[in-house]
Amino acid sequence: MVEVKVEKALVKSQVKVKKSVERAPRKYRGHPATENGWSPVGVVGTVDGLTWVLYAHRDNPHGWRNMKLAAKGWAPNKANYWFGWSGEKMRIAVSKDIRLMRVNRPDLLEKLESTLQDILLR
Repeated sequence: MVEVKVEKALVKSQVKVKKSVERAPRKYRGHPATENGWSPVGVVGTVDGLTWVLYAHRDNPHGWRNMKLAAKGWAPNKANYWFGWSGEKMRIAVSKDIRLMRVNRPDLLEKLESTLQDILLR
């Protein structure tokens, strides 16, 4: 009798795992940053069918600018990325969001780096 219960529990747990694996990734909406000193800098481009817009904050403490990259519309897994950019050092600060972008959307990171150098050097 105990073996039958253990077997049923094992089958139920396998079914739950199967359902969660088959689930589509959750989608998130990109939020434009247009208040409190934020302004759009330019469009990074289209990646995976989504247009990505770059925003910058007007404050520039110690040579670093706060930046945000937001999708126009709904994106699977992540639609908003926050990071810092140093125009003097010509580099993006390492952050959790940049690490996620490097792993999940390397094409977007490549376009972002190119856009930062083109737009923010003017």
